Amino acid sequence: MPDFSSFHNPSVPYRQQFPALHNKLYFNYGGQGPLSQVALDAILEGYKIMQLDGPFSKKVQAWIDEGIAQAHQAIANELTVAPDTITLTDSVSTGCNIALWGLSWEPGDRSSSPIANIPVLSQPFES
Repeated sequence: MPDFSSFHNPSVPYRQQFPALHNKLYFNYGGQGPLSQVALDAILEGYKIMQLDGPFSKKVQAWIDEGIAQAHQAIANELTVAPDTITLTDSVSTGCNIALWGLSWEPGDRSSSPIANIPVLSQPFES
């Protein structure tokens, strides 16, 4: 399991954790933005672990499940809530759509949405 305890390291200035930012300015590119070095290292370590034991093995599934549980706990600790109140999704779009589909929309209801930024958010409003 990658060590996420160093993810927030106050001794390393924030911008220095992102190699892609060393020679440029950065203005929120969403899912296409640069990764911090620690995030990139964790992803590469995860791929190595999965290749050693097989991406669909029981051992790797247990490793993934433990990582998800740790992520839930870390986020819950940060927000001072119970871990079972945290939902992780594959994208911001999916998370927004879950919330939007869960609302009881009535004719005449209005919403403001950053559709230009996340076009898929228009789907719940068109159905």
